[in-house]
Amino acid sequence: GFVLGGMEEIKYKQHEMQLTSGDELYLYTDGVTEATNINDELYGEDRLLAALNNNMDLNTDELLSSVKNDIDCFVNGAHQFDDITMVAFKVGI
Repeated sequence: GFVLGGMEEIKYKQHEMQLTSGDELYLYTDGVTEATNINDELYGEDRLLAALNNNMDLNTDELLSSVKNDIDCFVNGAHQFDDITMVAFKVGI
């Protein structure tokens, strides 16, 4: 994806959502889904969603570690050209 706020003339849609106790929000840079392996295949959104959905029982720290481990296994040491940044929030009571 394109860098958020990267061009002054671009107009962005604004959305609001109500988060309630127990909800989780996961944010990531494009370096996560664009991580490539030695065959130049992308990690992609499908793998990311699977990694998240298969580990819903983990707390946010463990979830991020699990996703990072999955990415590391996928890329198998291939050099990455972008940052891999992830943040997860869980709404408290």
